[in-house]
Amino acid sequence: MSSQMPRSHDVPAVVIPFRDRHHHLPCLLSRLRGFCVIVVEQTDDLPFNRGALLNAGYVKARELGHQRVILHDCDLIPDDTLLRMYDEPWPRPVVHFGARFRRYNNSRTYFGGVHGFTAGHFPGYPNHFWGWGGEDDALRKRTALRNCTYARCGEYLDLEGYGRPGDKLRTLLPEHRCQNKRELLASDNQQADNHRSHTLVQSMRWEHSDGMLWGFIRHRRGA
Repeated sequence: MSSQMPRSHDVPAVVIPFRDRHHHLPCLLSRLRGFCVIVVEQTDDLPFNRGALLNAGYVKARELGHQRVILHDCDLIPDDTLLRMYDEPWPRPVVHFGARFRRYNNSRTYFGGVHGFTAGHFPGYPNHFWGWGGEDDALRKRTALRNCTYARCGEYLDLEGYGRPGDKLRTLLPEHRCQNKRELLASDNQQADNHRSHTLVQSMRWEHSDGMLWGFIRHRRGA
């Protein structure tokens, strides 16, 4: 698959949440040449907080002046069709590229994997979903879906290789899941918990590495 394409307009920044996916990340990075890539790594020992990492990466992308930001899971590898869609003008300010994730293609409620947000339309993830599951459901509830379009062509290579959503869930240890996601979804308050009011960061530093911007974040759980 070739990722070469003309760059004639605002190129999106691609934000990747990361921890312990060293065998997946190079595969994705090889497809994103020409994009501004921001990797946000969680360096503490707390359960993975994907939403908080993506919030931090989005804020950094906007500080760098990017008007379009793609939030991208590490294990989904886009084909050429999707790569062109990333770069081309979007028909609406929010694009759910992850609709082309085959594992979830038959689910009307799935809203995860890869999203594109134009400046001013990202509502922010909740910062308090610790462990796998729930934060994308909250993002769907927060997003003005009238401003959203769904990718209808292209395909992702799924490096995890699970056939169905439940297959992954059965492999996760309890401590790696978000145990209280239903309660968090029911009590979600966008005004008090979004990317503009991030209270969990204990430390954050940014470094340039191999043409990417890499963020290292440590959280504090009790905030």
